[in-house]
Amino acid sequence: MRRIVVLSLLLLPLIPLTARPAWACSCARLSIQEEAKVADAVFLGVAGPTEGNHTTFRPLIVYKGHVSDGTIAHETNEAFCGLTFEEGKTYTVFANTVGGELETTNLCIRTQKGVVPPTELRLTGHPFVPDAGSAPPTPASSSGESFFSGPLFWILFRFAAALAVPVYLLIWTRVRNRRKA
Repeated sequence: MRRIVVLSLLLLPLIPLTARPAWACSCARLSIQEEAKVADAVFLGVAGPTEGNHTTFRPLIVYKGHVSDGTIAHETNEAFCGLTFEEGKTYTVFANTVGGELETTNLCIRTQKGVVPPTELRLTGHPFVPDAGSAPPTPASSSGESFFSGPLFWILFRFAAALAVPVYLLIWTRVRNRRKA
């Protein structure tokens, strides 16, 4: 029995190194004003063609950020918080930048069909209509990433979960051995 406990104590901390995250769509919804604050780009656009998980939008009004060509990456499977866009329909898109270039959106942020009035967004700055000759306003800086969504949190969480099992087994065997004695 002691060998099993020692072996568990040695091997179980390795689980976080091999475990993969589980994916399911569960969203903590923010208000539309909070979502607009943390999004890197908010714009009103008409959905164009979708190729795989990229949809091209023709931006009509940019409320926040820089929307270069209007190509948005998104998951299409709803189990992964994906969404689909109908070509030719108007959407208010809340997007985040990845690597400074690619903008992404999903079901958990407030991208929706139709127009969200600018007064509802309560953003500082002025919306603008993009055209070939105009430069976009300077984007507001907001990363939108918290400690609980970062990689350090998940590493610490996995480590704590892996240590919980051997500690429980150790306590359980000591309690059981005391009852026998």
